[in-house]
Amino acid sequence: MSNAKNNKLSSHITAFELSYFFADEMLTGAFKSFRHKHRFEALAGGTTHMIDVFHYTSPLGVLGKLADYLFLKQYRPHLLLERNRVIKEVAESGKWQEVLAMEK
Repeated sequence: MSNAKNNKLSSHITAFELSYFFADEMLTGAFKSFRHKHRFEALAGGTTHMIDVFHYTSPLGVLGKLADYLFLKQYRPHLLLERNRVIKEVAESGKWQEVLAMEK
């Protein structure tokens, strides 16, 4: 497996429910398959709880499973913590408007 920080993944939205849920599926990327569900729950005080559920299959059969066990299992928690930190920063600072503008 290549360096996970440099991997890019292209996906498309497969399901969407405004303000509550969306799901995406990998089109191209390092995995054999990758499906990701995002749920949003409104909490008291105007905050939002985000729940991510993802399922993936590593490439390369047995070698991919071994790499998953040796590397991804340890890397995944750090990746998710950093990802959540960035999402929180962008969402709470107003930078989300810049991100949406980049998509156009």
